[in-house]
Amino acid sequence: MLTLEQEAHRQKFKTIQLRQTLSLVKGTIRLLQVVWPAQSVFVLLTPAWRDFFLQDIPHRTLLAVLVAGVTLASLYFEVEVYQLDRGEAF
Repeated sequence: MLTLEQEAHRQKFKTIQLRQTLSLVKGTIRLLQVVWPAQSVFVLLTPAWRDFFLQDIPHRTLLAVLVAGVTLASLYFEVEVYQLDRGEAF
């Protein structure tokens, strides 16, 4: 049976681990949020890629779906991490 002191220590350790994990996840999300616009600019500045995505309606639609999908995924993970950080998702 755990003593009260051991239980408090275990809870504190779990809290520290959770904070570290959330910090790592937040940093990864921020990195991906920076990489997506950077690679999008690269693709649109490269003539071959720009021509591919802008050549006709289906390719423009593909570009729009990709941008919308990544944006929505980014917002989703941002909200999930925010809720975990605030303790609302438990």
